[in-house]
Amino acid sequence: MHAIVAIVELDSSRGEEATAILNNVVVPQAKASPGFASGYWMRTPDHAQGLAVEFFDSLESAEAALADRATPPPGSPVTVISARVMEIAASA
Repeated sequence: MHAIVAIVELDSSRGEEATAILNNVVVPQAKASPGFASGYWMRTPDHAQGLAVEFFDSLESAEAALADRATPPPGSPVTVISARVMEIAASA
């Protein structure tokens, strides 16, 4: 199993807009990706940073999903700091 791990910066003054993008674009896009198993999208209590972990059935599925991800447009309340595919080494 592999995962996409992404760190984002959020404009906390535009929290409702960022949440709408998450629920209307990001989550549906992830769920529609071949090999998608599950995902968690988190944010700090001050809504200034976010972390996403999306799980996939294979390295190929995770890499393809990451390649298909659109970057937020200029002026978006979300800025991607990093996004990478990682192998799941253990779980509990």
